[in-house]
Amino acid sequence: MAKFQIGDKIEFVKFNTPIQKGIVIAGPFLVDKVDHYHVKWEWTEDGIEWKNMECDLISDLSSTKYHYRLQKNKQ
Repeated sequence: MAKFQIGDKIEFVKFNTPIQKGIVIAGPFLVDKVDHYHVKWEWTEDGIEWKNMECDLISDLSSTKYHYRLQKNKQ
């Protein structure tokens, strides 16, 4: 079953710290038994803007250092 759906707000996390935040705009696409998604990034830790890219293709693979998760609400 897919981890994310279109419209989900997600975070790219290094250890437990978010380094990018964005929204899933397409997917999941199953390629070689791994879910892939198109994400439009809205925030990066280092302030780099994604001006020249409409979306980024990510895969739902995780490691001990990096993974994707649904955004946590801080309200």
